[in-house]
Amino acid sequence: MKKIYELIANRLKEIEEIRFIDMDNGQLDYYEYRAAVDFPACLISIDYPSCDNIGLTGAQQCHVNINIRLVAQVYDETTIAAPEDVRNRALAIYDVMDKIHENLQWWKPDEFISKLSRKNVTREKREDGLMVLSVNYATTIVDTLHYEPAQATIQANIIIEK
Repeated sequence: MKKIYELIANRLKEIEEIRFIDMDNGQLDYYEYRAAVDFPACLISIDYPSCDNIGLTGAQQCHVNINIRLVAQVYDETTIAAPEDVRNRALAIYDVMDKIHENLQWWKPDEFISKLSRKNVTREKREDGLMVLSVNYATTIVDTLHYEPAQATIQANIIIEK
């Protein structure tokens, strides 16, 4: 999991608009306190909802869910009646989300991880003035940590008749 986190975080670091990248450890859970992050921020969580054995080798193929919460403070108006420059500032979070998608969709992080595929994007309803877009990507990984090559033993009985 650490390797996937680091690959994703480094890939997101290429997007210059993102000012803070971290593992999602509940930084946004306490509404009464300002989150200790710079905005816009990306908070990453990684789950393995299922893993399947690959034969009898000890290796596993794991399904991986990657969630990225893009967080921004939006003070400007988004109403269509607002001046265009004001509306564009307020909607800039969507431009960042587009860049995240450009960087991650169908990206293959390494030889043991399949290409990432976006599954959904949702907006979280919040009462603290933060705008949070949550995007989920899926991939699979071949975990070879406990890989033991199968050793086949062949026993042959040879009978030679004259």
